[in-house]
This record gives sequence, C-alpha cells and structure tokens, in this order.
Amino acid sequence: MHLIGPGDPGYDRHRAVFDRRVDRRPAAIARCRTRDDVAAALAHARDRRLDFAVRGGGATERATIDGGLVIDVSAMKGVDVDPVGRTARVSGGVTWAELDAAAQAHGLAVTGGRVSWLGVVGVARGEGRGWLERSLGPTGDHVADVETVDDAVVTALTLRLHPVGPELLCGFLGFPRERALDVARAYRDLMAHAPPAVGGALTLFAGRGGGVQLTFCFAGEPGEGERWLAPLRALGPSLDAVALNPYCALQAMTDTQHPFDMRAELRADTLDALEDDVLEAIVAAADRPAAALARVTLRPRGGALGGAPWNYECLGMWPPVDSLDRGMAEWVDVASASSATPSRA
Repeated sequence: MHLIGPGDPGYDRHRAVFDRRVDRRPAAIARCRTRDDVAAALAHARDRRLDFAVRGGGATERATIDGGLVIDVSAMKGVDVDPVGRTARVSGGVTWAELDAAAQAHGLAVTGGRVSWLGVVGVARGEGRGWLERSLGPTGDHVADVETVDDAVVTALTLRLHPVGPELLCGFLGFPRERALDVARAYRDLMAHAPPAVGGALTLFAGRGGGVQLTFCFAGEPGEGERWLAPLRALGPSLDAVALNPYCALQAMTDTQHPFDMRAELRADTLDALEDDVLEAIVAAADRPAAALARVTLRPRGGALGGAPWNYECLGMWPPVDSLDRGMAEWVDVASASSATPSRA
C-alpha cells in the first residue's frame, strides 16, 4: 500500500472524479495493488477513525471523500478468462476496455459499460447498462462470485460470459438535425417489435446544429441484423458507419464523448410510451443551445430487461468554467422535464 497525502505528487489526480464540480479533499489516498494492501488500508482507516471511499474508475462522487481515506483500487489489474467455463475473474481496478480485450480473444463478452474507461466492478454493482442489455440483461445478472475484504471493499468479481463477436453488425447512422423527429418516430416504431438481439440508442446533441446519432447493434447473425437495419437505412442517413465492426470498437465508440475534466449532470428515467407529442417535446428541448457534448438519449429497453420500454437520459456536460454553470443547469432542467409520461413504478 502506498499512501498519498495533500501536497504529494498524484494527490490531485487520484482524488478527482469524472464530474469536476466534485472537489473533495481526502486526508489520504491509499494506492492498493493487492488484497493485503486493501486490508492494510482498511486497518489504517479504522485505527484513525476515518470514513473511507473506494475508487476504481472514478466515475461518480462516491469515489472520493472529504477528510477521510480514499482506497484506490484502480491499480489492481488482472483478468483471468476461462474460455471453456465461459467465465472471467476480474480484479477490482479492471476497466471494460481491459476485460473486453481479454474476453474477445475467445469470442466472449458480457453486458458492459458503454464507455470503455469505466470500471467493471462499479458497473456490475450498479445499473449494469450496456449495448448487449436487451439480449443478455444487466451486468449484475451475470455475477457468479464476489471477492471482498471485510465485506467492505470488492477486490474481484467472477462474471459469466457469453458468445459475442469478435465482430458484430454495429456502428452508427448520422442524420441532419432537421430529420430528428422523423428519425425518432421511425426508431420508436421499429423497436416496438424488434427482437432482443437489436440494441442501440438515439442521441440528440444539443442545439439546432447538433448531431442526430442512431447507434445500432445486433447481437446475432449479421444477415438477420441487416433485415432490422434496413428500415433505418431507408431513412437516408447522411453518414452510415454500420458494418461488421469489432465489438471492442463499439464499446469504445463514445469514449471521446465522455472526457474527464468536465462538469456533468445526468438525469434519467424510464418511459412507458413515446407518443408523438412526447417526441416533439423532447426534440424541442434538445434543440435549445448548450455546450457541444450535452445531449438527450433515448434507449430502448424490453427484451431481457423487461419493464418500461424506453429509458430517457439527459446528460449536461460542459468545461469547468463557472460562468457556464447556470445556463447548463437550466438546459438540463428543461431537457429532463420534456418527457410527459415518466414511469414511476
């Protein structure tokens, strides 16, 4: 275990999380590489009566703490894939890029985060969302074993894997902004009867000049996937990047849309229906000007997920400039309130 305190090299880097609005100053950061390191860090916290937070990928504010100890497991690397048993034992600091690369060497995968720098443990213990969720369900459904220290810190997971790839019919279609409502209606109608193998999302980037991006992923035989892709291609996209692409490339596709050192606000809910008036309100809200990476996303559910058929996400993302905060907060408020029928079940 290596302890880092205020003023030491790396302190600011290892206390930072994805949302730069979170500016907490821990008493120390314990950099851990082994289970023994984690045990020593927990003993250090107990001896000094410190609260602690666990940091893996650093995606949420839960990864840091004011005045306590950050137990940083991001250096705990290790992926052991059993291709016969179709499992992977994943250490606490492994990212989705690392797991996907190891599993795809054997044509295997599990539902994983849509951003490849996210930590596997954090995603598996949280919502467990990913491009394969309609066909496989959330990541947590595939956790076979959890290894902890003192039932407090997860140091490894064993995940059940499934045949996927290494290439899938996947990628994205781009459309001009004036086509946003037509594309949204067509996508809604297609997904109303699409099989679980069809995954994807419709993303509207902020402003009337913002892009319209329709992500498509088919977790099955490519020829069958082409049949479900055809109605979307018939809309006449201005950019067509859907092809037999590596699954790992799909997993990393939105990395550049989620840079560190930004401020971010995420709102999400499920929707029971996407009537025309709801889609019109969503498109109008997304048309309001905002920072370039701000966006509204409609994600189809159903399949292995069950429940409400749609998920609605509003993500405000902007540079760490104080003068932008008020305007971006207002944009997120309006965009997140634009859907009229959120499910509260």
